[in-house]
Amino acid sequence: MKKKGVLISNFPVSYRVDFFNELVKDEQIEYNFIFVSDRSNHKSKVSLFENESFLRFSTFINSSYKISVLLELLKFLISKKPDFIVIGGMPYYYLSPLFYRIIFRCKNYIWWGGTILSESSVSKAHEIVRVLLLKSFDGAIYYSKLSQDYLHNLKSNFKDEFILGNNTRDDKKFHKNLVASPISNDKTDLVLLTVGFQFDFKNTIFLLRALSSLEVTKGIKLIVVGEGPEKVRLMKYSEEHNLKVEFPGFIDPSDIYSYYRNADIFLHPSLKDRWPQTYTEAICSGLPPLISNKSGVHDNLIEEFYQDIVFDPTDLEDLKTKLSKMIEDDDFRNEIASKSKLVSEQNNGITKAKEITGFFINN
Repeated sequence: MKKKGVLISNFPVSYRVDFFNELVKDEQIEYNFIFVSDRSNHKSKVSLFENESFLRFSTFINSSYKISVLLELLKFLISKKPDFIVIGGMPYYYLSPLFYRIIFRCKNYIWWGGTILSESSVSKAHEIVRVLLLKSFDGAIYYSKLSQDYLHNLKSNFKDEFILGNNTRDDKKFHKNLVASPISNDKTDLVLLTVGFQFDFKNTIFLLRALSSLEVTKGIKLIVVGEGPEKVRLMKYSEEHNLKVEFPGFIDPSDIYSYYRNADIFLHPSLKDRWPQTYTEAICSGLPPLISNKSGVHDNLIEEFYQDIVFDPTDLEDLKTKLSKMIEDDDFRNEIASKSKLVSEQNNGITKAKEITGFFINN
């Protein structure tokens, strides 16, 4: 008899689709998904995924009334009779899976991405609530060792743990879209790329300062993809310091591939993150990354080249030194690029879907 599992989250984001599709193909576990939101247009936003197979196993709860959400979620769980439940984080609607676990004795797993740095602003009272709730989980699925460290620091002691990583894309599909995207035939500059919504904590101004401090900036172009409140300040700084920077604004996910394909180096200077998907996209594209030590990323590439590609986003000299080496040393840049692609291939969403199914079967 098949095991039954339910995954609970707030929205089926695009970078999880390949992973979810692979899960529902499995012949040993019957997976169902439930997405909870207080927004009335919640389901309409998934029109982008309307032909994806995981939607046939998905249910949406849209309500601003918390009691209604709790009751509907509990009703769903009773109807599906899962052997295990996976829930993203610790939202208020965890009360329904908790109640179901107590009555029907199924296993509950938390899917967690927060790190000590990303959760630094959490109040002591909130942290105490987390400690208490963690006692009700049977195991955990983590984005990385950094997120595992955070829960361990809260004195969680799970017997069953699985580090999923945060690359849940189909690497082959991503690469197919990448090579089908336009390539610049008149490229003369070395292209640096950063992608993200331009809030102050994304720290792109720090990247511009590092770029302006380089001894030679001729032949170097930075592309800043994304809108946000910081964009005007970034444009002004670039103009005042005569930097060659392009600001294409928001780029639709279906059009982002050409930016990765035509770049030479990816940079992510964030002051806090839980593992940005742009890093995953960059290594899927075979780009050598330079990434903040506050980004929440921890994989084989980071472990092997930590001293060369990870920088302190408050230490200008640190980024300047590592950026200069990446720009000037072609052999080094190509070595990191090759390793990036290899790490992406070894840890893609299809592989991870099979691994996590094995984890659930054995536990």
